[in-house]
Amino acid sequence: MTISNDGKRTDHIEGYVDPTDLAELKRIYIERAEERLPHYYSPDKQVMLQNMSRDEIYENGLPRDILWKMVEYNLSAKNGISTKRMCTIVEHVDYLASQYVTYHARIHRDFDDDERDEQLNSLREIFNRSFERMTNVFVEGIGDFFARNELPNERPLLFESIQELYRRKIYQYAEYVRLHEDFAQVVGTPEEWLLRDSYFMGDILRLVTLKNGTELPERLYSEHELIAAAAFYQSARKWLIMQKSTSVSEEQLGIELGFFAMKTQVLIEHPQITPGLREKFQIAYNSFYTYKVNDLDKRQREESNNPYAPDKRLYAPIDREAVALWTNKMHKLAIAHAIEPIFTNVVHEAFEVFDEKVRIGSTLERYQDSNEWYRFNQQDDMVSAEADAFTLQLRIADWNKFLNIVKAEKYWFFEIKY
Repeated sequence: MTISNDGKRTDHIEGYVDPTDLAELKRIYIERAEERLPHYYSPDKQVMLQNMSRDEIYENGLPRDILWKMVEYNLSAKNGISTKRMCTIVEHVDYLASQYVTYHARIHRDFDDDERDEQLNSLREIFNRSFERMTNVFVEGIGDFFARNELPNERPLLFESIQELYRRKIYQYAEYVRLHEDFAQVVGTPEEWLLRDSYFMGDILRLVTLKNGTELPERLYSEHELIAAAAFYQSARKWLIMQKSTSVSEEQLGIELGFFAMKTQVLIEHPQITPGLREKFQIAYNSFYTYKVNDLDKRQREESNNPYAPDKRLYAPIDREAVALWTNKMHKLAIAHAIEPIFTNVVHEAFEVFDEKVRIGSTLERYQDSNEWYRFNQQDDMVSAEADAFTLQLRIADWNKFLNIVKAEKYWFFEIKY
Protein backbone atom coordinates (compact mmCIF):
# COMPACT_ATOMS: atom_id res chain seq x y z
CA MET A 1 0.00 0.00 0.00
CA THR A 2 1.11 3.56 -0.49
CA ILE A 3 0.91 7.01 0.90
CA SER A 4 0.87 9.51 -1.94
CA ASN A 5 3.80 11.79 -2.50
CA ASP A 6 3.18 14.64 -4.89
CA GLY A 7 0.91 12.47 -6.96
CA LYS A 8 3.39 9.57 -7.18
CA ARG A 9 2.68 6.23 -5.53
CA THR A 10 6.26 5.59 -4.48
CA ASP A 11 6.29 5.62 -0.67
CA HIS A 12 5.38 2.10 0.40
CA ILE A 13 4.05 1.40 3.88
CA GLU A 14 3.40 -2.30 4.24
CA GLY A 15 1.76 -4.51 6.81
CA TYR A 16 -1.49 -4.55 8.77
CA VAL A 17 -2.93 -1.16 9.64
CA ASP A 18 -5.33 -0.80 12.56
CA PRO A 19 -8.23 1.30 11.23
CA THR A 20 -8.65 2.86 14.70
CA ASP A 21 -5.13 4.21 14.69
CA LEU A 22 -4.24 6.05 11.50
CA ALA A 23 -2.45 8.89 13.24
CA GLU A 24 1.04 7.95 12.09
CA LEU A 25 0.01 7.36 8.50
CA LYS A 26 -1.82 10.67 8.36
CA ARG A 27 1.09 12.45 9.98
CA ILE A 28 3.48 11.23 7.29
CA TYR A 29 1.10 12.13 4.48
CA ILE A 30 0.18 15.54 5.87
CA GLU A 31 3.79 16.41 6.58
CA ARG A 32 4.68 15.80 2.94
CA ALA A 33 1.60 17.58 1.70
CA GLU A 34 2.27 20.65 3.81
CA GLU A 35 5.79 20.88 2.45
CA ARG A 36 4.24 21.58 -0.94
CA LEU A 37 1.69 24.15 0.19
CA PRO A 38 0.54 26.46 -1.30
CA HIS A 39 1.80 24.78 -4.48
CA TYR A 40 0.10 21.53 -3.63
CA TYR A 41 -0.38 19.50 -6.80
CA SER A 42 -2.83 16.74 -7.53
CA PRO A 43 -4.55 16.10 -10.88
CA ASP A 44 -7.97 17.15 -9.64
CA LYS A 45 -6.85 20.47 -8.13
CA GLN A 46 -7.21 23.81 -9.86
CA VAL A 47 -4.35 26.11 -10.74
CA MET A 48 -5.84 28.77 -8.51
CA LEU A 49 -4.83 26.63 -5.55
CA GLN A 50 -1.30 27.92 -6.03
CA ASN A 51 -2.50 31.36 -4.97
CA MET A 52 -4.23 30.17 -1.82
CA SER A 53 -2.59 30.60 1.54
CA ARG A 54 -2.25 27.76 3.99
CA ASP A 55 -4.91 29.31 6.20
CA GLU A 56 -7.34 29.47 3.28
CA ILE A 57 -6.70 25.83 2.42
CA TYR A 58 -7.16 24.74 6.02
CA GLU A 59 -10.35 26.80 6.39
CA ASN A 60 -12.02 26.13 3.02
CA GLY A 61 -10.48 22.85 2.01
CA LEU A 62 -9.14 21.94 -1.40
CA PRO A 63 -11.18 23.17 -4.41
CA ARG A 64 -14.57 21.54 -4.85
CA ASP A 65 -14.48 21.25 -8.64
CA ILE A 66 -13.17 18.04 -10.16
CA LEU A 67 -11.09 18.37 -13.31
CA TRP A 68 -12.12 15.14 -14.99
CA LYS A 69 -9.63 15.38 -17.82
CA MET A 70 -6.84 15.44 -15.30
CA VAL A 71 -8.43 12.60 -13.35
CA GLU A 72 -8.50 10.47 -16.50
CA TYR A 73 -4.92 11.37 -17.30
CA ASN A 74 -3.93 10.40 -13.78
CA LEU A 75 -5.73 7.06 -14.03
CA SER A 76 -4.03 6.32 -17.33
CA ALA A 77 -0.62 7.17 -15.92
CA LYS A 78 -1.03 5.33 -12.63
CA ASN A 79 -3.35 2.58 -13.71
CA GLY A 80 -1.90 1.99 -17.15
CA ILE A 81 -0.83 -1.60 -17.58
CA SER A 82 1.73 -2.88 -20.05
CA THR A 83 3.17 -6.24 -21.04
CA LYS A 84 5.86 -5.68 -18.41
CA ARG A 85 3.39 -4.89 -15.63
CA MET A 86 0.70 -7.51 -16.10
CA CYS A 87 1.53 -9.21 -12.82
CA THR A 88 0.24 -6.12 -11.00
CA ILE A 89 -3.27 -6.59 -12.41
CA VAL A 90 -4.88 -7.09 -8.98
CA GLU A 91 -3.17 -4.00 -7.60
CA HIS A 92 -4.39 -2.02 -10.62
CA VAL A 93 -7.98 -3.22 -10.20
CA ASP A 94 -7.79 -2.46 -6.49
CA TYR A 95 -6.53 1.05 -7.13
CA LEU A 96 -9.19 1.77 -9.74
CA ALA A 97 -12.01 0.49 -7.53
CA SER A 98 -10.88 2.45 -4.46
CA GLN A 99 -10.52 5.65 -6.48
CA TYR A 100 -13.98 5.14 -7.97
CA VAL A 101 -15.53 4.85 -4.51
CA THR A 102 -13.49 7.78 -3.23
CA TYR A 103 -14.75 10.07 -6.00
CA HIS A 104 -18.27 8.70 -5.71
CA ALA A 105 -18.38 9.58 -1.99
CA ARG A 106 -16.89 12.99 -2.68
CA ILE A 107 -19.51 13.77 -5.35
CA HIS A 108 -22.34 12.86 -2.99
CA ARG A 109 -20.75 14.99 -0.29
CA ASP A 110 -20.05 18.09 -2.41
CA PHE A 111 -22.74 18.23 -5.12
CA ASP A 112 -26.55 18.33 -5.24
CA ASP A 113 -29.30 17.42 -7.72
CA ASP A 114 -28.52 17.97 -11.42
CA GLU A 115 -24.93 18.91 -10.73
CA ARG A 116 -24.47 15.66 -8.87
CA ASP A 117 -25.94 13.65 -11.74
CA GLU A 118 -23.58 15.32 -14.19
CA GLN A 119 -20.60 14.54 -12.01
CA LEU A 120 -21.68 10.91 -11.56
CA ASN A 121 -22.00 10.51 -15.33
CA SER A 122 -18.46 11.81 -15.77
CA LEU A 123 -17.27 9.45 -13.05
CA ARG A 124 -18.80 6.41 -14.74
CA GLU A 125 -17.61 7.31 -18.24
CA ILE A 126 -14.02 7.97 -17.22
CA PHE A 127 -13.63 4.97 -14.96
CA ASN A 128 -15.28 2.69 -17.53
CA ARG A 129 -12.77 3.82 -20.13
CA SER A 130 -9.88 3.33 -17.73
CA PHE A 131 -11.11 -0.14 -16.84
CA GLU A 132 -11.46 -1.11 -20.50
CA ARG A 133 -7.96 0.13 -21.39
CA MET A 134 -6.43 -1.77 -18.50
CA THR A 135 -8.38 -4.97 -19.12
CA ASN A 136 -7.85 -5.03 -22.88
CA VAL A 137 -4.07 -5.02 -22.55
CA PHE A 138 -4.18 -7.88 -20.07
CA VAL A 139 -6.79 -9.99 -21.83
CA GLU A 140 -5.46 -9.52 -25.34
CA GLY A 141 -1.87 -10.33 -24.38
CA ILE A 142 -2.49 -13.36 -22.20
CA GLY A 143 -5.63 -14.51 -24.01
CA ASP A 144 -3.81 -14.49 -27.35
CA PHE A 145 -0.89 -16.44 -25.87
CA PHE A 146 -3.25 -19.10 -24.52
CA ALA A 147 -5.18 -19.23 -27.81
CA ARG A 148 -1.95 -19.84 -29.73
CA ASN A 149 -1.18 -22.68 -27.36
CA GLU A 150 -4.29 -24.86 -27.54
CA LEU A 151 -6.44 -22.86 -25.08
CA PRO A 152 -8.80 -20.86 -27.31
CA ASN A 153 -11.47 -20.03 -24.73
CA GLU A 154 -9.50 -18.16 -22.06
CA ARG A 155 -9.93 -14.61 -23.36
CA PRO A 156 -13.61 -14.20 -22.32
CA LEU A 157 -12.95 -15.98 -19.04
CA LEU A 158 -10.06 -13.66 -18.21
CA PHE A 159 -12.21 -10.63 -19.02
CA GLU A 160 -15.12 -11.84 -16.92
CA SER A 161 -12.80 -12.58 -14.01
CA ILE A 162 -11.31 -9.08 -14.01
CA GLN A 163 -14.72 -7.48 -14.50
CA GLU A 164 -16.20 -9.40 -11.57
CA LEU A 165 -13.17 -8.64 -9.41
CA TYR A 166 -13.57 -4.93 -10.14
CA ARG A 167 -17.31 -5.02 -9.44
CA ARG A 168 -16.85 -6.82 -6.13
CA LYS A 169 -14.05 -4.55 -4.97
CA ILE A 170 -16.20 -1.50 -5.68
CA TYR A 171 -18.99 -3.05 -3.65
CA GLN A 172 -16.65 -3.91 -0.75
CA TYR A 173 -15.15 -0.44 -0.68
CA ALA A 174 -18.55 1.21 -0.97
CA GLU A 175 -19.92 -0.89 1.89
CA TYR A 176 -16.95 0.02 4.06
CA VAL A 177 -17.44 3.72 3.35
CA ARG A 178 -21.17 3.40 4.08
CA LEU A 179 -20.45 1.81 7.46
CA HIS A 180 -17.43 3.99 8.27
CA GLU A 181 -18.17 7.37 6.72
CA ASP A 182 -15.21 9.03 8.44
CA PHE A 183 -12.85 6.13 7.74
CA ALA A 184 -9.90 8.51 7.40
CA GLN A 185 -10.76 10.16 10.73
CA VAL A 186 -10.37 13.71 9.50
CA VAL A 187 -13.87 15.17 9.95
CA GLY A 188 -13.86 17.83 12.66
CA THR A 189 -10.05 17.90 12.80
CA PRO A 190 -7.50 20.37 11.37
CA GLU A 191 -6.94 17.82 8.60
CA GLU A 192 -10.50 18.01 7.27
CA TRP A 193 -9.15 19.82 4.19
CA LEU A 194 -7.88 16.42 2.99
CA LEU A 195 -11.43 15.16 2.35
CA ARG A 196 -11.09 16.33 -1.27
CA ASP A 197 -7.64 14.84 -1.74
CA SER A 198 -8.30 11.75 -3.84
CA TYR A 199 -4.81 10.36 -3.26
CA PHE A 200 -5.06 10.57 0.50
CA MET A 201 -8.61 9.25 0.77
CA GLY A 202 -7.99 6.44 -1.69
CA ASP A 203 -4.74 5.40 -0.04
CA ILE A 204 -6.28 5.31 3.42
CA LEU A 205 -9.33 3.43 2.14
CA ARG A 206 -7.11 0.71 0.68
CA LEU A 207 -5.07 0.51 3.86
CA VAL A 208 -8.01 -0.11 6.17
CA THR A 209 -9.98 -2.57 4.05
CA LEU A 210 -9.70 -5.77 2.00
CA LYS A 211 -6.94 -7.33 4.09
CA ASN A 212 -7.78 -10.82 2.86
CA GLY A 213 -8.43 -10.11 -0.81
CA THR A 214 -11.65 -10.56 -2.75
CA GLU A 215 -13.27 -13.94 -3.33
CA LEU A 216 -14.55 -14.83 -6.81
CA PRO A 217 -16.69 -17.74 -8.05
CA GLU A 218 -14.69 -20.94 -8.54
CA ARG A 219 -15.25 -21.01 -12.30
CA LEU A 220 -13.40 -17.69 -12.65
CA TYR A 221 -9.73 -16.89 -12.22
CA SER A 222 -9.02 -15.93 -8.61
CA GLU A 223 -6.84 -12.95 -7.74
CA HIS A 224 -3.85 -15.24 -7.32
CA GLU A 225 -4.58 -17.08 -10.55
CA LEU A 226 -4.76 -13.84 -12.53
CA ILE A 227 -1.31 -12.96 -11.23
CA ALA A 228 -0.04 -16.49 -11.97
CA ALA A 229 -1.37 -16.37 -15.54
CA ALA A 230 0.40 -13.04 -16.05
CA ALA A 231 3.66 -14.36 -14.60
CA PHE A 232 3.43 -17.45 -16.82
CA TYR A 233 2.90 -15.34 -19.94
CA GLN A 234 5.63 -12.86 -19.06
CA SER A 235 8.08 -15.73 -18.48
CA ALA A 236 7.51 -16.91 -22.03
CA ARG A 237 7.50 -13.44 -23.51
CA LYS A 238 10.61 -11.99 -21.89
CA TRP A 239 13.14 -14.66 -22.87
CA LEU A 240 11.48 -16.83 -25.49
CA ILE A 241 8.64 -15.35 -27.54
CA MET A 242 10.79 -12.46 -28.74
CA GLN A 243 13.87 -14.64 -29.34
CA LYS A 244 14.36 -15.09 -33.10
CA SER A 245 18.13 -15.15 -33.38
CA THR A 246 19.91 -17.83 -35.40
CA SER A 247 22.85 -17.55 -32.99
CA VAL A 248 20.98 -19.34 -30.19
CA SER A 249 22.54 -22.76 -29.62
CA GLU A 250 20.66 -25.93 -28.76
CA GLU A 251 22.17 -25.78 -25.27
CA GLN A 252 21.02 -22.22 -24.66
CA LEU A 253 17.54 -22.94 -26.02
CA GLY A 254 17.33 -26.04 -23.84
CA ILE A 255 18.30 -24.04 -20.77
CA GLU A 256 15.83 -21.24 -21.54
CA LEU A 257 13.00 -23.70 -22.08
CA GLY A 258 14.15 -25.48 -18.93
CA PHE A 259 13.65 -22.35 -16.87
CA PHE A 260 10.17 -22.03 -18.35
CA ALA A 261 9.49 -25.68 -17.47
CA MET A 262 10.63 -24.98 -13.89
CA LYS A 263 8.26 -22.04 -13.58
CA THR A 264 5.44 -24.13 -14.99
CA GLN A 265 6.19 -26.77 -12.37
CA VAL A 266 5.97 -24.18 -9.59
CA LEU A 267 2.50 -23.19 -10.81
CA ILE A 268 1.35 -26.79 -11.26
CA GLU A 269 2.26 -27.53 -7.63
CA HIS A 270 0.97 -24.23 -6.22
CA PRO A 271 -1.72 -24.77 -3.55
CA GLN A 272 -3.61 -21.62 -4.56
CA ILE A 273 -4.05 -22.72 -8.17
CA THR A 274 -7.00 -24.95 -9.03
CA PRO A 275 -6.48 -28.32 -10.77
CA GLY A 276 -8.20 -26.98 -13.88
CA LEU A 277 -5.78 -24.10 -14.29
CA ARG A 278 -2.80 -26.33 -13.49
CA GLU A 279 -3.81 -28.49 -16.42
CA LYS A 280 -4.11 -25.44 -18.65
CA PHE A 281 -0.60 -24.31 -17.73
CA GLN A 282 0.72 -27.75 -18.65
CA ILE A 283 -1.11 -27.73 -21.99
CA ALA A 284 0.17 -24.26 -22.83
CA TYR A 285 3.74 -25.14 -21.82
CA ASN A 286 3.81 -28.31 -23.94
CA SER A 287 2.40 -26.46 -26.93
CA PHE A 288 4.77 -23.53 -26.55
CA TYR A 289 7.80 -25.79 -26.16
CA THR A 290 7.03 -27.42 -29.49
CA TYR A 291 6.36 -24.07 -31.12
CA LYS A 292 9.60 -22.49 -29.90
CA VAL A 293 11.82 -25.32 -31.12
CA ASN A 294 10.00 -25.30 -34.46
CA ASP A 295 10.26 -21.51 -34.62
CA LEU A 296 14.06 -21.40 -34.31
CA ASP A 297 14.40 -24.43 -36.54
CA LYS A 298 12.37 -22.60 -39.17
CA ARG A 299 14.66 -19.57 -38.87
CA GLN A 300 17.69 -21.78 -39.42
CA ARG A 301 16.16 -23.38 -42.52
CA GLU A 302 15.09 -20.03 -43.94
CA GLU A 303 18.61 -18.64 -43.65
CA SER A 304 20.08 -21.86 -45.06
CA ASN A 305 17.83 -21.51 -48.11
CA ASN A 306 18.33 -17.77 -48.42
CA PRO A 307 20.06 -17.13 -51.78
CA TYR A 308 21.58 -13.95 -50.35
CA ALA A 309 23.04 -15.57 -47.23
CA PRO A 310 26.83 -14.90 -47.20
CA ASP A 311 27.68 -18.43 -46.03
CA LYS A 312 25.08 -21.18 -45.88
CA ARG A 313 27.38 -23.29 -43.69
CA LEU A 314 26.41 -20.98 -40.82
CA TYR A 315 22.93 -22.51 -40.57
CA ALA A 316 21.54 -25.99 -39.97
CA PRO A 317 18.35 -27.53 -38.52
CA ILE A 318 17.99 -27.57 -34.74
CA ASP A 319 19.02 -30.77 -32.98
CA ARG A 320 15.79 -31.37 -31.06
CA GLU A 321 17.24 -34.11 -28.85
CA ALA A 322 20.01 -31.77 -27.71
CA VAL A 323 17.44 -29.14 -26.72
CA ALA A 324 15.25 -31.67 -24.89
CA LEU A 325 18.26 -33.07 -23.01
CA TRP A 326 18.85 -29.88 -21.02
CA THR A 327 15.20 -28.91 -20.61
CA ASN A 328 14.36 -32.35 -19.24
CA LYS A 329 17.34 -32.36 -16.84
CA MET A 330 16.20 -29.06 -15.33
CA HIS A 331 12.57 -30.09 -15.21
CA LYS A 332 13.30 -33.40 -13.44
CA LEU A 333 15.38 -31.62 -10.80
CA ALA A 334 12.60 -29.06 -10.32
CA ILE A 335 10.09 -31.86 -9.78
CA ALA A 336 12.41 -33.15 -7.05
CA HIS A 337 12.70 -29.59 -5.64
CA ALA A 338 16.46 -29.79 -6.22
CA ILE A 339 16.94 -26.21 -7.38
CA GLU A 340 20.56 -25.63 -6.36
CA PRO A 341 22.16 -28.18 -8.74
CA ILE A 342 20.30 -26.62 -11.65
CA PHE A 343 22.14 -23.34 -11.17
CA THR A 344 25.42 -24.77 -9.89
CA ASN A 345 25.78 -27.79 -12.17
CA VAL A 346 23.37 -28.21 -15.06
CA VAL A 347 23.72 -24.79 -16.69
CA HIS A 348 27.51 -25.08 -16.48
CA GLU A 349 27.44 -28.60 -17.94
CA ALA A 350 25.41 -27.24 -20.84
CA PHE A 351 27.99 -24.53 -21.35
CA GLU A 352 30.81 -27.08 -21.45
CA VAL A 353 29.01 -28.98 -24.21
CA PHE A 354 28.47 -25.73 -26.10
CA ASP A 355 32.08 -24.69 -25.60
CA GLU A 356 33.37 -28.04 -26.89
CA LYS A 357 31.45 -27.52 -30.15
CA VAL A 358 33.05 -24.10 -30.51
CA ARG A 359 36.54 -25.41 -29.80
CA ILE A 360 36.34 -28.21 -32.38
CA GLY A 361 35.65 -25.54 -35.01
CA SER A 362 31.94 -25.77 -35.79
CA THR A 363 30.99 -23.72 -38.85
CA LEU A 364 27.54 -22.94 -37.42
CA GLU A 365 26.83 -19.36 -36.42
CA ARG A 366 25.45 -20.54 -33.08
CA TYR A 367 28.81 -22.12 -32.14
CA GLN A 368 31.27 -19.26 -32.51
CA ASP A 369 33.46 -17.61 -29.90
CA SER A 370 31.48 -14.39 -30.26
CA ASN A 371 28.37 -16.08 -28.81
CA GLU A 372 26.79 -14.31 -25.86
CA TRP A 373 27.14 -17.44 -23.70
CA TYR A 374 30.78 -16.50 -23.14
CA ARG A 375 29.44 -13.65 -21.01
CA PHE A 376 27.13 -15.96 -19.04
CA ASN A 377 29.11 -15.80 -15.79
CA GLN A 378 29.73 -12.07 -15.86
CA GLN A 379 28.55 -10.27 -12.72
CA ASP A 380 27.49 -6.65 -12.58
CA ASP A 381 25.77 -5.21 -9.51
CA MET A 382 24.51 -2.33 -11.64
CA VAL A 383 22.58 -4.59 -14.02
CA SER A 384 18.82 -4.46 -13.52
CA ALA A 385 16.82 -7.68 -13.21
CA GLU A 386 14.87 -6.37 -16.20
CA ALA A 387 17.92 -6.34 -18.46
CA ASP A 388 17.81 -8.52 -21.56
CA ALA A 389 20.96 -10.63 -21.58
CA PHE A 390 21.84 -14.29 -21.20
CA THR A 391 23.71 -14.34 -17.89
CA LEU A 392 23.50 -16.55 -14.81
CA GLN A 393 23.06 -13.50 -12.60
CA LEU A 394 19.99 -12.36 -14.52
CA ARG A 395 18.48 -15.84 -14.69
CA ILE A 396 18.75 -16.27 -10.93
CA ALA A 397 17.26 -12.82 -10.34
CA ASP A 398 14.46 -13.54 -12.80
CA TRP A 399 13.76 -16.92 -11.17
CA ASN A 400 13.50 -15.45 -7.66
CA LYS A 401 11.42 -12.53 -8.90
CA PHE A 402 8.95 -14.93 -10.48
CA LEU A 403 8.73 -16.89 -7.22
CA ASN A 404 8.05 -13.73 -5.25
CA ILE A 405 5.33 -12.65 -7.66
CA VAL A 406 3.45 -15.95 -7.41
CA LYS A 407 4.17 -16.29 -3.67
CA ALA A 408 5.89 -19.63 -4.03
CA GLU A 409 7.11 -21.82 -1.19
CA LYS A 410 10.57 -21.02 0.19
CA TYR A 411 12.18 -24.25 -1.02
CA TRP A 412 11.95 -23.04 -4.63
CA PHE A 413 14.25 -20.05 -4.07
CA PHE A 414 17.96 -19.99 -4.84
CA GLU A 415 20.65 -17.54 -3.77
CA ILE A 416 24.03 -17.77 -5.48
CA LYS A 417 27.03 -18.07 -3.19
CA TYR A 418 30.11 -16.41 -4.59
